[in-house]
Amino acid sequence: MSFIENQQDNISQHNENAAQLQTVICDGAQITNDETALNDEVPTCNEVQVPVLVRRKRFFNTTGYQAALFEYNEQPDLIEGKLPKGEVAVLAATSDIGKSMLASQIVASIAMEKEEVCWHKLNLTYKRAAYLSSEDGLTAIGARIRKWNLSKEELRSLDNLHISADFETIDWQKFADEAEETLFDLIVIDVLTDFITGDLNNALHVRQFMKNFKKLAAKFGTSILFLHHIGKASERSGPSKVSLLGSSAIESSSRCVWNMTADSNDDYIRYLTITKGNRYSVAQKKCR
Repeated sequence: MSFIENQQDNISQHNENAAQLQTVICDGAQITNDETALNDEVPTCNEVQVPVLVRRKRFFNTTGYQAALFEYNEQPDLIEGKLPKGEVAVLAATSDIGKSMLASQIVASIAMEKEEVCWHKLNLTYKRAAYLSSEDGLTAIGARIRKWNLSKEELRSLDNLHISADFETIDWQKFADEAEETLFDLIVIDVLTDFITGDLNNALHVRQFMKNFKKLAAKFGTSILFLHHIGKASERSGPSKVSLLGSSAIESSSRCVWNMTADSNDDYIRYLTITKGNRYSVAQKKCR
């Protein structure tokens, strides 16, 4: 057999071996050949590249030193010292104490671009507010507005106050779309018990319900204030964040909780106490 014939025979034999080869393993590394590589030379151990290990994401992602160097620009409150921007809050009280009246006064002040409400500075971004009511119809809301004796100019500015009434459930997608399209400084939802889906006493149901509102608030810097009732057993006790009707998840899912109480001697005086709000001082947590 000539030298050329011998070489051709070796090449043919090599191709047959390559065709039968499925996997080459060397020092723990594995290479699987596809059809385009069948006629290539079989790689040697020196030619096989061991895959590079990708470091997995660490559970602890920073240190105290790095955290101290991190610059965090905290947003100003929507209502200075009372209501944070871009957060979910709850205003809780007994029935017929004036929750809706106070909330209406706040949203109207935002729509009219007032500098303050209840003697506290307003820090406005969009100069618009929204009020969703399941308890009061448009007739009752309109009557409440007329009692304020506003000027024509002030009434006209209430075009920046968007109202939805006489319904019991929230079409979440429609609500979220309009909140994104219009952009509000504050959305008031009156009352929580009528809008919540699921069991009010079930922590899982409450957290899931509040989750969407928290995301929306954080995304657009919109404050969301739920009006809520306190439990019957708590009506005679002092203001407390654990007095809220229903699951404790209502309080834990909220950044700020207000309790509204009446003065024991004067029917016209109300006290607003922040029972949850770590960013506020003791002096800020109570006002009349």
